[in-house]
Amino acid sequence: MFLSRFLILAIAINYSIFAQDLKSIVDSVNNLSATEYLANLYNSKKIFEENLNRARTINYKIGEARALNILAITYYLMGNYEKSTELNIQSFRIFEEEKAFEDLANAYGEYGYQMKRRELEKANQYMLKGIQIAEKNKVSKVTIAKLYDNFGVIKEMEGKLDSALILYNKALKIKYDLNDEVGIPFSLNKIANVKALQGKFREAYSILNQSDKFRAKETGDYGKADNLAYYGDFFSMEGKIDSAIKYYQSSLDLSLKNGYTFLVEYCYKQLSDLFEKKSDFKNAYLNFKKYSAYKDSITNVATNQRIAELELAFETSEKDKLIAEQQLQLKQRAILFISVGTTLLFLLLAMFGLYAFQVQKRKVIAKEMELTRKLSIEETNRKIVETKLSISRELHDNIGSQLTLIISSLDNLKSSIIENSLREKINDTTDFARLTLTELRNTVWAMKNENGTLSGLILKIQDYLNRIKPSIENISVNIQTEVQKDYKLNSTQLLNLFRIFQETLQNVIKHSNASEVKVIFSDSENGFLMKVCDNGKGIKASETIESSGLNFIKHRAEESNGKFFIEDNQTDNGQCGTKMIFEIQAEPIIN
Repeated sequence: MFLSRFLILAIAINYSIFAQDLKSIVDSVNNLSATEYLANLYNSKKIFEENLNRARTINYKIGEARALNILAITYYLMGNYEKSTELNIQSFRIFEEEKAFEDLANAYGEYGYQMKRRELEKANQYMLKGIQIAEKNKVSKVTIAKLYDNFGVIKEMEGKLDSALILYNKALKIKYDLNDEVGIPFSLNKIANVKALQGKFREAYSILNQSDKFRAKETGDYGKADNLAYYGDFFSMEGKIDSAIKYYQSSLDLSLKNGYTFLVEYCYKQLSDLFEKKSDFKNAYLNFKKYSAYKDSITNVATNQRIAELELAFETSEKDKLIAEQQLQLKQRAILFISVGTTLLFLLLAMFGLYAFQVQKRKVIAKEMELTRKLSIEETNRKIVETKLSISRELHDNIGSQLTLIISSLDNLKSSIIENSLREKINDTTDFARLTLTELRNTVWAMKNENGTLSGLILKIQDYLNRIKPSIENISVNIQTEVQKDYKLNSTQLLNLFRIFQETLQNVIKHSNASEVKVIFSDSENGFLMKVCDNGKGIKASETIESSGLNFIKHRAEESNGKFFIEDNQTDNGQCGTKMIFEIQAEPIIN
């Protein structure tokens, strides 16, 4: 008997010592700096998966959640967004259960940062949630600085450069106070980028040079690759194409070597655009082909759908938990009310208690019905999104690939034909096929962006103008943004307004004899206005009645919850051009 007790005690002591040793190992691995685990993503993935298993072996919840969180970052940088989302959600739940508010705030902020290029609105929501948790629970300055940094990126993407700069400088000050040599270059790079966007290139390069000194001390290549891409960005903004290509290529080489998937995809896209500007269409095509292969492999429709399903499941479980708590509170109040009622006149209070219970019951039923209605709406919206994603996938994978094959076949055929007239016809057909492929991609873009914005539409229009600029050299097209806030646009509005702009511009080019076109976006009472003004010969009343193109524009505007009308446009030289006005009802985005 004594021996058996002794053995049990010995085993318990050994397990306790073993568990403590494993806990120390788990903490040591989880405390590796970002520079260390970003140095080699493939090795880091293996290391943190092993660390996750260690934490689970000894039921060390905080260690498990931290390993999950770092693994999520690793998968994100490797381009596996579905797995990253799954691991992030697991870490959220554990941190919340363990009341580890600093880790929870950091995890929400990191996830919001990861979502910035997929869903900017949701990125804002998760980032704000992380900052609110951090400020409420007075977490460490390290976490606060990281959250400020990442939130600044969101503001920068929204075009709010002054707000972004304030957040970046707050983060940088905290990092200097903490002597955080790992975090300082991240903040410096972000500040430099804002300066470049403001056209202050001398300041931008000076700040990036400061960042280089910190990056030189790092053991891995991630920081160096990231800085090289920033140099490429700045030279590209300045129009120094050859220098930009050199730096993007250097960043690409390091990224390919270390598996930095996002940077690989980014560099291929920038190189493709720059070679196209140089009219080096061969290299532009080769780089775009590689970019498409990377992009399609990590952002396909099925992956995005799975990510949306994981996020919906997480948000639904959070709502279910809140509903359960509310129902429990209602039951507790009812019980308390009945208990107090028994001390008073039984009959009178019994009737009153019954009445109160019925009132509460009706409230609960009403809430349940409202919840059911909202869930039904969400389910319907989800099915609509799934249908759109399915259609866009079919367009992209089938029709898009077939058009690409046609273009490639025509290019190959052209090289074997000597007769100039026939080569010109093939060139025309190839150009038409490329235009058709571009229009197809524009349609797919609009269908995928159910939660679009006016700022996103303006960027798309600007990109379109940049691409067709060589073919409209005789006409100056300027975009003026006078709106004071951004607006939400659904996929139908995005596509219709983009098509309206294309049709309007084509009408100006073909019929107006104009030399200048202004596209002005401004606020209106219930949304915003899009005005297209030219200095051409104007449109007669009879033409507006008979024109099928204008009927097409009017139909598109009405379908987008808007109105369309034409005014005379009195120009400075007295010439009367045309002003087309589109008044669109849209919901503003509240920050």
